[in-house]
Amino acid sequence: MAAAAGPMRPVAVGMHQPLPSWPHRPTSRTSSFGSERGAKLVRARSVTPIRELPSMARAASPFHASMARAPSPPAFARQRSPYPLRQQRHSSPCPSSRREQATKTIAVIAPGAGTNTNGNVFSELGRSPGFSLRLLGQSRAAYDRYPEYWPQGAPAPNLRSFASEVASAAMRADCLVVGSRGGQVVLPKLWQEFGAAVPPAVIINGGCAMKIPETVAWPEKAVTFLLLGGKDHFRSNMSSEQYVANAKQHVHIGNRTTAILFVNEMSHMPQAQLLSAVLPHMLRTCLAWAPLASSTPLRELKALLEALQGSHWTGRLLFTGAPGIWQEVPFGQRNTLLGRRHREVAAMKGGA
Repeated sequence: MAAAAGPMRPVAVGMHQPLPSWPHRPTSRTSSFGSERGAKLVRARSVTPIRELPSMARAASPFHASMARAPSPPAFARQRSPYPLRQQRHSSPCPSSRREQATKTIAVIAPGAGTNTNGNVFSELGRSPGFSLRLLGQSRAAYDRYPEYWPQGAPAPNLRSFASEVASAAMRADCLVVGSRGGQVVLPKLWQEFGAAVPPAVIINGGCAMKIPETVAWPEKAVTFLLLGGKDHFRSNMSSEQYVANAKQHVHIGNRTTAILFVNEMSHMPQAQLLSAVLPHMLRTCLAWAPLASSTPLRELKALLEALQGSHWTGRLLFTGAPGIWQEVPFGQRNTLLGRRHREVAAMKGGA
């Protein structure tokens, strides 16, 4: 061991006396603080990002210190509502735009629909809230005649060529109204061209659901509401039960969006009082059925039966609750005990 150079002397450390420089191993790493006395901390370099220590950067100011102690407001506080879109929809001050969106365009195929005899009924329908009526064609025009393959038919212009001319306007409608020869020729032609894309249809006299010279390609997903009359000459020599059963047989076996309203007292041209009472409800049923396709619009059907309640009209309401399965609801005075007996006696005589 080497001898000591001499006795060690105590070193007095004062406030104004610098520390002795002790021997140390040289290194390339420099201190985070400057060696100059009085260096400011804000100029120091730190290997830790400031964003990870926000409280240290604000400690120099009392204002920032108090803000650091205060709780931060929650981020995205407006997203805490469980129904943000519903609140905005209710607060929208545009009732008129909602009414315009709820208005449905009803296209009436004039030939066969009785727009002349029941003109007041259709005019009243056009003024009803929620409906915008549009007449397509007119009765007794040059094209208002059966095609050549019908008895006493004629070449174009006829109802089949007329169907091609109004197809574009008919396809833009929300619902169709056809009657008599319009249901026999015009609607089947639209079904042949466009299939289930054809709008829902109210079919007065049920022309497409009877034996005609051409085969009707009834779409499986077609939405239809047939209005049949017990005194309609379309019934021919069939009984009421046979007439309704024959109409049901023409509907596609897989269809679940078809209804039939059979009224014993209705003639080929529906009475104005009857048509005015049932047509708006039949349209609403078709419009409610179209977007659902899987569930029966029972609310609209119930409203239809309520409109017939207390009147002298009697008959049956039938609708498909499932593919090939029909449900039947009778209405009118004949559903009482006395009424059932009168119906049994009429059936024995071959009447309605």
